[in-house]
Amino acid sequence: MRGNASILWSSPPALELVPTPDPEVDIGALSDGEWNGSLLRVTQFSEVSLTVVPSSYGHLAAARRGGGPSDPLFLAVTGVTRIGEGLVLGKRANDVTDGGIWEFAPSGGVQRLPIEHQILTEATEELGVSVDSLSIGSPVALFVDSSAFTADLIIPLRVNLSVAHFVSTFVPGEYERVEVVRAGQVEAFLNHNSADLSAVTPFISGLIDEGKLGIFQ
Repeated sequence: MRGNASILWSSPPALELVPTPDPEVDIGALSDGEWNGSLLRVTQFSEVSLTVVPSSYGHLAAARRGGGPSDPLFLAVTGVTRIGEGLVLGKRANDVTDGGIWEFAPSGGVQRLPIEHQILTEATEELGVSVDSLSIGSPVALFVDSSAFTADLIIPLRVNLSVAHFVSTFVPGEYERVEVVRAGQVEAFLNHNSADLSAVTPFISGLIDEGKLGIFQ
């Protein structure tokens, strides 16, 4: 496909994993030492369902270099994380994919189902919060970014910690910085950093402005 697309769900979509007899593992296009772990690739999406198959990071890397399959879409997940009266945005470290980009955090490619397990993994690894401090909502929307070859599930999260505790205990890793931004100040924050945003970030900001995430209700 060309261009971006989005779906806003009123109820969680049915998510189907279609096994393949010979999962895509290695296309021989990666440099030495580059990670080529498993990811899930979207083969079909609609107003009610998502269908995915096992694939590999190698296919995503090749597509981004222009040498891969035609328009693959890899499943990703982005948490819109509330702490107190603010939302967490992270600036990706320069030595990781999309370094220097600000995004709602946590975020990452989906390696396995269920989605709840993946978002827990991302939150504990990228934000340094414990599993027992997290409350997870249902997927609210899907954002397809054809230039990044991703179909991104948007999921509300809540971290049951104080902002001060979260900020003081955060350890840089995939994110070199995090900011907890009040909902009414998110648009100004993103405008200030408009040159360094992922495509899905303004889309999520629009959902927040329209009250469609339910994170402050």
